[in-house]
Amino acid sequence: MSGIGIEILQLFKAPVTAKAFELFARFINNKSPSMMQTVAKRFDQLLESHHLNGAELLSLIPPAWGWNLSTVENSIQISKALQAEYFSWFAKTFQVNESWLNGSEELAVAHFGGYKHLETLGTTLREDGWVNDELKMTILSEEYAGQNAPLGRYAIVFSKPIAELDREKTIYKHVLFEPVWQWDHLPCRLETKAIARWYSMILMQFGIISIIPVKRKEFEQLIKRKTLPGKFITLESGGYDHFEVRVLNPTESQQTIEVEEIDAVIEHLEHCGFLEAIHG
Repeated sequence: MSGIGIEILQLFKAPVTAKAFELFARFINNKSPSMMQTVAKRFDQLLESHHLNGAELLSLIPPAWGWNLSTVENSIQISKALQAEYFSWFAKTFQVNESWLNGSEELAVAHFGGYKHLETLGTTLREDGWVNDELKMTILSEEYAGQNAPLGRYAIVFSKPIAELDREKTIYKHVLFEPVWQWDHLPCRLETKAIARWYSMILMQFGIISIIPVKRKEFEQLIKRKTLPGKFITLESGGYDHFEVRVLNPTESQQTIEVEEIDAVIEHLEHCGFLEAIHG
């Protein structure tokens, strides 16, 4: 049963309310595609964006659910096995919106805020447990041309391990820091470089930040938060330009570029409140 259907049943255990009628109307009018098909499609996207197959998903599922290989054979089987409380587990584990998973909303993910208030981002990362040496930072750039070209529109994604399935495969959840950034807007550029400077030189000691090109149509869906960012992220640095060369000074790397902005980036990082917030 769909998330809305489950919610309707729960509501009708109590006296009928206006919300119950609203949900019931939405449920009976949503015939094409059915809510079951919508939920199944959302789980297909969830598995694809986290590079998971059914057996790997099963290894993450709480044993108390009693799921087996036939339960995760495909997304239809998964949707049939779902209970209302399971949606919140998937949402929290994979950093997606519960209301998107159950088919009642179109926004797939929330995002971390903090543009021009980087102390807000620092506090969120620290309090939500994202600050450790397993954190990944990636730039997704719309139609990026490569060869250290300007980025145009881009998104900043943080990735955090959910589980290590074996020595060769780690599953991550992903979150956007603000939906979209614009490279030719100086405040955007300085904020991005300040965060990258912290990640690459303070947290990770020369950590790599890949710039991954995204096609325009898919990028539009990404910044509207109607698709999951993990879909575009391999977390392997090979074959991509590296953003960190834009935030290093010549004494730190011979490959550094855009050195004319490095002093402003370092000054911004030191005075914006981010460092104090993220390190408590």
